[in-house]
Amino acid sequence: MSSDESKSIWARRTHFYPEYAILCTGEVKGVCILNRCVILFIVASIFPAVTAFPEYVTCYRAKDAYVRSDKPDENFDNNFLYHGRKSAEVEYLCFMKFDLSPIPDFAEIEEAHLEYHIATFGGESSGDTYFVMLTEEWSECGVTYNQYPDIVEGVAVEVEWSCQEWVKTDCTEFVRRWYVGETENNGIIGMVAGGEDDCWYRVYSREYGDEGTNPRLIVKFRKTNIRDEDFENGTPRDMDLVGIADVSVGDGQDD
Repeated sequence: MSSDESKSIWARRTHFYPEYAILCTGEVKGVCILNRCVILFIVASIFPAVTAFPEYVTCYRAKDAYVRSDKPDENFDNNFLYHGRKSAEVEYLCFMKFDLSPIPDFAEIEEAHLEYHIATFGGESSGDTYFVMLTEEWSECGVTYNQYPDIVEGVAVEVEWSCQEWVKTDCTEFVRRWYVGETENNGIIGMVAGGEDDCWYRVYSREYGDEGTNPRLIVKFRKTNIRDEDFENGTPRDMDLVGIADVSVGDGQDD
């Protein structure tokens, strides 16, 4: 091959250094050892795609309990959880913490919904019931109405429920914060705004024993395969995406 003829290879440059593309110089007796398909296969194996198709996992509760204002020093850790208000006389607070271990490392959380089965209810939902995160750990058998952790200010999720058996509440912001470590996962507390009308519901606790009726988090995510620490000169978000490039590797020489 004449000296003015150059050989090129196809290189995938998504989230890796350009110099890695030069896998074949094409200068071994004028013949490229690896053809383009093989090179692409090797590059794809070493540098997998940053994101994949969305996946789902189910996270169940690690612990739960409820307390009530008319018995402020008692703990209720049994087969059911109450949340809401019974007229103006009784306020029910429920506590839940979920095990997030089913979510794999290096995942991007897209959605997370709390789903729970209502056993019984009283009154109608008017947006008075809501969930917030907790700042500290709590004891499943020790938390009471008079003694429970402070709440994380600024993020609350309103609960809309009706006579339907299953209710779904968007808790994406909670799960994202827990997953990345922005907020420690101490669980959530179900609270209720002030009022006089009945606005309460009862759900099955984890002690009930039937996983099919237990509240659970359904988490939608995409798996990311590249970590920031894998790059010495920049993170995946910093690096330029150029798709497929034709990289010149120099002049070939005739024998």
